[in-house]
Amino acid sequence: SLLFCAQDGTLKGVIPAVQPRTCAPAMFGVGVVSSCLGVVVGSTCWAYCSSGHHGVPRQYRCDGFQVTAIGSEISCIKGLGPHRMSPPEPQRIGRRLSGDCDADVAAAGLTATGIAHDCLG
Repeated sequence: SLLFCAQDGTLKGVIPAVQPRTCAPAMFGVGVVSSCLGVVVGSTCWAYCSSGHHGVPRQYRCDGFQVTAIGSEISCIKGLGPHRMSPPEPQRIGRRLSGDCDADVAAAGLTATGIAHDCLG
């Protein structure tokens, strides 16, 4: 055993390494890529359309066992279309006043996708 309780009431042995719990890899299907690999419980990730597909990026959360959509599920349609990091029109936010847009894109895991973005409104 790695760790045990000695007769004097103290813990003896080797303390096992502790790793945060992660969700199982998400399976989104054809035309979808994501940053949802190795997501820690309670954390979020993004799913977005790969090159040659279009749709609106969607945010997901690791709920303890699997990655689930926050709102609507992602839907990517084959064909050329806009690849913008913009929420659906009713949720569209005005000009960003602070922060680094490129850092936000990197934090969302979207730097290697070739998605164009306009974080300035």
